[in-house]
Amino acid sequence: MSWERPLADVAGAADMVPDLANGGDALAAQLTDYIVQLRESNQSLTQELRDNQLRVEELSEEIRLLDQKLGGATEERAALMQRLQQQNRIREQFDTVEKMFARDEALVFREGNTVTLRLVGLSFASGQSAITPELYPLLEKVEKAIDVFPRSSIIVEGHTDSYGGDQTNQTLSQSRADAVQQYMLNAMRIPSNRVTATGYGETRPIANNETSAGRARNRRIDIVIEPRIN
Repeated sequence: MSWERPLADVAGAADMVPDLANGGDALAAQLTDYIVQLRESNQSLTQELRDNQLRVEELSEEIRLLDQKLGGATEERAALMQRLQQQNRIREQFDTVEKMFARDEALVFREGNTVTLRLVGLSFASGQSAITPELYPLLEKVEKAIDVFPRSSIIVEGHTDSYGGDQTNQTLSQSRADAVQQYMLNAMRIPSNRVTATGYGETRPIANNETSAGRARNRRIDIVIEPRIN
């Protein structure tokens, strides 16, 4: 029926198995966009709140301990201020990288000091791992994002959906991660000691494999950037 596909899109955005009892094209389109925006906004706000809470707790405890000491307080306070400056710099770098990508190119996440680029715009042909020319513009943006974090360590993660055998998916995810790693080494000229590639197969899903939208989200390349903290 004509309304089944829009409702399937809504269910996929909400990470649910489609319920096709009722429908409406206009409502489905609105809800799909709304749900996606809510998911992204919620994740960003949750991470920001967690970072702020941890920062306040750490600073409060360290300041309390410093105030109990007479000797060495100046040096320790200076070290504390340096760590704060490093955290602020990473937060600013994250904001810079986040603005580089459109929503259909990459989603940018931060956990502590680690930044992850989820390359939603990078897809491979079924069962293949070759990087085709249409992917070059997105990978050029990835290179610029990596340049924001000089001397960082980079992990290329390959993931698949649950369709197919476990070993087949593991091999395919590793091949795709290796392909991106080789592109970084050859085209981006990133030193080999900074980049590793790992395939996780179907073991780390982020969405429901029972929906086509969920499977599409699970088939992904994540670029994990670990900044160097001096």
